Amino acid sequence: MKLLSVPAGTGITWLRGGFRTVSRRPVPLVGLCFVFVLVASISLRMTWLLFALAAALPLISLGFMNATRHLDTPGMSTLGAFIAPAFPLHSRSAALLRLTVVYLGATLLAGLISSWAFGDSFAALIDAQSKEPPDPAEISARLADPRLALGFLVQA
Repeated sequence: MKLLSVPAGTGITWLRGGFRTVSRRPVPLVGLCFVFVLVASISLRMTWLLFALAAALPLISLGFMNATRHLDTPGMSTLGAFIAPAFPLHSRSAALLRLTVVYLGATLLAGLISSWAFGDSFAALIDAQSKEPPDPAEISARLADPRLALGFLVQA
């Protein structure tokens, strides 16, 4: 993989091209986005699926790019183009697999650091706020927890 240096105005040109592509064939692209949001919403309830989705984000991004490129190709379904990167049969398979593993490792590391920093202080704050009626003294005590500030600092 190689990074390319492009002029500053190129991003605006890409955005215009993207909007033009979506305006030409909105239904397939909106359908793909809907399916992604649906799977992401379901995966929020299942931690193992959330990590699988996090590991697959490079593949999902490549799938969206591939599906967009194949919108005008006759005979190629958008869904077929979208799932094609999941079954790489080209020379860049090893690089794509490495990218996926590195992305999963970085996601796990970020989750572990965040969990270490917060501990259970954030969950305790949410519990204190959800009581009926909320106790202002308890909420103030939970907000004063130094682990909560550390957790927000780490996430920023």
